[in-house]
Amino acid sequence: MPSMTERDGSDAGAGGPSEARVPTAWEPATRGRRITHPLLAIVVAMSVGLVPFVVLSDPVGDALAPLDWDGVSTLSSAPRHALYLGVIVAGIVGLLWLWLRRYEQRALWTVGFFGPRPVRTFAAGFLLAVVLNLAPLAVARICGWGATTAEDLPATWPSIIGGLAVMVLGWTLQGGSEEVVFRGFLSQSIGLRWGLSAAVVIQAVTFSAAHFLVQQDPIALISDFLVALFLVGYVLMAGNLWGACAFHGAWNWSNSVAAVWFTDAPDVVDAIRNLAIPAVAAIVVPLLAQRRGIPRGAPQNTT
Repeated sequence: MPSMTERDGSDAGAGGPSEARVPTAWEPATRGRRITHPLLAIVVAMSVGLVPFVVLSDPVGDALAPLDWDGVSTLSSAPRHALYLGVIVAGIVGLLWLWLRRYEQRALWTVGFFGPRPVRTFAAGFLLAVVLNLAPLAVARICGWGATTAEDLPATWPSIIGGLAVMVLGWTLQGGSEEVVFRGFLSQSIGLRWGLSAAVVIQAVTFSAAHFLVQQDPIALISDFLVALFLVGYVLMAGNLWGACAFHGAWNWSNSVAAVWFTDAPDVVDAIRNLAIPAVAAIVVPLLAQRRGIPRGAPQNTT
């Protein structure tokens, strides 16, 4: 896939001229026949993100039962969990691909899978998420806070390590699919019509709202909103989705590691992991993106 660089929007596809440069992460979206209107894009993103889960969750879960998402991943349980996530992801990506193909008439890679050194960018994002998510637990263990039941687990350590290795793939696919929908398609659609600020805020609201409809957890709602602000800044700085996909997947996966290592975290540790770190990241990364002179974009005169 070609490497993208920031270009003047004057040759931005069949839709017509642009008055300003757009972020590197959004430029390929201008190569389609049309850009989805932001209001329609919100509906599409919510539908693509939720319909596969609503339709497939119960039948796939029943077929692969038992599924214990709060338990420890082992070689006996992890393949079923990873396959479940893979089926849901296939539904999400398939629906988005169909929309891009039929309505916008552009390829799926244009949502953000381009740019130089994707492996290096992916690895950096993965490592960053693991460090940020598990660092509070590491400090807590060093200080003797909380407890761990790792010694009492009903499986051998090779089985646990193997299960965690399998779940790397499952959670990376799951986290990456959400980045494709929200930081990719939705952010592009809003940003190219309404500008940078609207894209940053609306994608975060939509992302957190979609999760709230499933989880109905007020704390998670706040955490998801903050994480979405951080991730959109990450994408804008990187110019693609590779690092954000890795970060999202690794953040979810490292919770599986936490289930093995630390099973009785004090409330303050959970608050740091779920609220404090996302809040700091949501402030710092967009500011860094702004300092790097990310173009604000401009409305596109498209069909």
